[in-house]
Amino acid sequence: MSPPAGSRLKFPQAVHREVPRLDIHRRFGNKVRQLRLRAGMTQEQLGEAVELSPVSVSNIERGVHAPAFRKLEAFARALQVELHELFRFDLD
Repeated sequence: MSPPAGSRLKFPQAVHREVPRLDIHRRFGNKVRQLRLRAGMTQEQLGEAVELSPVSVSNIERGVHAPAFRKLEAFARALQVELHELFRFDLD
């Protein structure tokens, strides 16, 4: 059944709350930082290599954001590791 002409549908208000960072984001970020430092790179250099800003690299390293899936290969290439090494958290 359609609403009467001229009436508006009402939707519930969105509830905004802080979403806790996922542990995988933090662990991935720690791994990226560890590999970046091992490679002797700055956040600026890594950002340039993966086509992200230094602020984005910092956010990834702190676990605030995760990189887009399509960027993972670029991170592995820039850090000179195999892709799976980005997800080896047992040594961090």
